[in-house]
Amino acid sequence: VIAFNHRGISKSKGKVTRFEDMIEDGIAQVNRLLASGLPAEKIILYGKCLGACTATLTAKHFHDKDKKVYLFNDRSFSKPSLLLAGMAQEIYHSKLLYHLAKPTFQLVLKSSGWDVNVADAYEQINKDYKDYLVVKSSSKGPNASKRVDDGVIHEVASLHHALSRARKKEKKQLKEGIAQEERKIKILQKENKDFLAQKAKLEEYSQDLARLKNHKMDGEDKDKNKGNQRTQQMKAIKKLGHYKDLSCLKSRYTEETGELYLENFIKKMNRTPSSELRDRMNE
Repeated sequence: VIAFNHRGISKSKGKVTRFEDMIEDGIAQVNRLLASGLPAEKIILYGKCLGACTATLTAKHFHDKDKKVYLFNDRSFSKPSLLLAGMAQEIYHSKLLYHLAKPTFQLVLKSSGWDVNVADAYEQINKDYKDYLVVKSSSKGPNASKRVDDGVIHEVASLHHALSRARKKEKKQLKEGIAQEERKIKILQKENKDFLAQKAKLEEYSQDLARLKNHKMDGEDKDKNKGNQRTQQMKAIKKLGHYKDLSCLKSRYTEETGELYLENFIKKMNRTPSSELRDRMNE
């Protein structure tokens, strides 16, 4: 695992004056790994919140150059301007304020080099090389009113919300594909013909549909924990596309998501982490 400070943070020299500066820092780190001989397919970019935004835009940069790094976006916003407008809506409990504040924030941040389109960059990355997570509770059930989603990023500003239209379209296409393959299999069964190809296609469609349904992590019960803290239990962290070295990790979700991925990755590579590395993970 390689973690680094952006310019101007801790002992890193320089100063961040625009969003592009942080993306350039991410690009520099990946270029360093590529220069050392590491294949792009062995690199996973993980980021949370603001870090997820820079990781996404960094990954998009390399995919444009046909260097397919992997991306795991952990609870990012779709645009900085929407993040601020969503905060205004949350603070003053006014949807009208969100719509009034949005164009102002967009104008100010764009002119200063701080408004970027994370959702657009995410959509342009090959689906087999990316996944994301969002804190999103069910709006149904008796406890729906007691649930709290992400305490920082409002739903309207989340990457998940920005991808809703594309996600619905893909779900529809996958369901139609599943139904079509099921019909083909029934016909071939009646004719006593081989249907392995159709079965493989059906399994592929089903896996892609399951992937689309596993982005959500429940919010927290306000009565139990108070405030906007996140629940610790996560249903599953889905594997990144079809990357075989990472499997679905069902575990308690902690702030050390990247470390959980690392531990699981090492296990899948049939290697045992050293005692020193294990101690660092536990810390």
